[in-house]
Amino acid sequence: MDLYKYEHLGFFNAYGLLDGELVYKSNPKIIKSWKYIEGTPIRQILYVDKKVAEQLDFM
Repeated sequence: MDLYKYEHLGFFNAYGLLDGELVYKSNPKIIKSWKYIEGTPIRQILYVDKKVAEQLDFM
């Protein structure tokens, strides 16, 4: 909670003390997203721990 408060004080002040609010810390290793670039479906993969990004055509 201290890190959240330090990094996002405005959000903490607005929402941090509301009943039912939870804060989770995570360290993702892989993040996958889908996008359309000029009508073509693209899958983007970020390997966070390796600091590598990959972009694949879906078709």
